[in-house]
Amino acid sequence: MTNERPKVDFEALRNHANQIPMYKYMGMEVVEVRPGYSRFRLPFRKELTQPFGVMHGGAIAAVADSAVAVALWGLVGADKTFTTIELKINFIAAVGAGEVIAEGNIVHCGRRTAIGEVTLKDQDGRLVGKCLSTYMILPLEQSSAVPPEWKP
Repeated sequence: MTNERPKVDFEALRNHANQIPMYKYMGMEVVEVRPGYSRFRLPFRKELTQPFGVMHGGAIAAVADSAVAVALWGLVGADKTFTTIELKINFIAAVGAGEVIAEGNIVHCGRRTAIGEVTLKDQDGRLVGKCLSTYMILPLEQSSAVPPEWKP
């Protein structure tokens, strides 16, 4: 296996990711992506709250998982597919307004697994959560996944 990174058009990846139905449904947006890094924003909406009026932990976990996925996509390119095999999140503070900013970083990327971490903050920079996730990486031909449209 070569250590050479695949060529990735990061603007095309960001534009493609912003059209993912789940991201659009939740209102999350990929703001920035580069090799091993992504930044998302998730605006607070009443539809994303739990019974006490703050953002549901599942919505925060979804943006954290997505931040790692897009950061990883920027490293492995369009010829690989991947899936979350473990996700652990610590919720530090509630989010009752504004938005959540999720910054995902890949801390390890091997041939078959990757580990990413996410820092979650509110619009004022207050830490609201930390996440660690593990992904399984597979060649696209070993998956039933559809190749992404941004593939070069």
